[in-house]
Amino acid sequence: MSEGAKGVEEGPSGLERILKYLPSYSGYKEKENRRETNKLIRIKVVASLKCGIEKLDMAARATTEERAFDKAKKLDRLNMILTKLAEKITHALDGNAHLFDSIKVKEGDIDNLINNDVSLTETAGKIDEACLSLLKATNQREFDSLDDGLDHVDVLIQQMDNLLARRKEALPGISDSV
Repeated sequence: MSEGAKGVEEGPSGLERILKYLPSYSGYKEKENRRETNKLIRIKVVASLKCGIEKLDMAARATTEERAFDKAKKLDRLNMILTKLAEKITHALDGNAHLFDSIKVKEGDIDNLINNDVSLTETAGKIDEACLSLLKATNQREFDSLDDGLDHVDVLIQQMDNLLARRKEALPGISDSV
C-alpha cells in the first residue's frame, strides 16, 4: 500500500479536520453517528427475525409433511406476524433530520431510541432461539411438545410489540410511525 493511501485510511479527510472546528458541525456529526448506530442495530434486529422466520418456515413444512396441520397453521401465523414486525422495523423512523424539519430531534432522543433498539435486538435473539427450539422439535417429530414453544414465541412477540410502542415515545411529536 502506498504511503498516500495509508494516510487516507488512518484519519479524517482534510475537509473533516477543518469542519471539526465549527461548533455546529461536531454536534451534527455526533448526531449522524448516533443515527447510523441506530440503523445498524435495527439491521441486526431484522436479521435475527429473518433467521427465526426461516426456521418457522422449515418447521411448518415438516409439520405439514407429517399432517400436523393444526401446528402448521400456528407456525404459519407466527411466521406472518414476524414478517410484519421485520418490515415495521426495517422502515422504522430513525430521527433523520430531513424527516423532521419542523420537529427537532435531540441527541438524547436518539440515545433513547438506541437503548430501546438494543432491547429489540435482545428480544429478536430470543425469538430466533425459540424458533430454533421449535424447528428441533419438528425435526425430531415431537409435534405434541410444540404448544409450549409456540406460546413462548407469542410471549416474545408481545414483548417486541411493547418495545416498538416505547420506540414511538422515544421520538417526541412522532405518533404515526414506529
